[in-house]
Amino acid sequence: MPRISFRTMLIASVLGALLAATARSAGNGVLVFKAVLASLIVAATFFGLAAIAFLIAWVVARLVHRQAKDYLEGNPFADGNLPPQQIRPRDPGDG
Repeated sequence: MPRISFRTMLIASVLGALLAATARSAGNGVLVFKAVLASLIVAATFFGLAAIAFLIAWVVARLVHRQAKDYLEGNPFADGNLPPQQIRPRDPGDG
């Protein structure tokens, strides 16, 4: 069960009231609020489609990852060792 604070509920209520007031004004014919409502709908549609695309890519990646039998091969951290250092660390006294 997620914990929702009173502050979160208050912010959600204010945002919902602003959205409702914007929708009502857009319904009454105020052109600015029609544009604001249209932009909110476009943004929500974009983020919804992006979430769906992410989920599709995630499912495909999970299916491909399960089929790969040697997914640990070539991984420098697979055996718990650090990879070899390419650059020698600086001495703190050289600073």
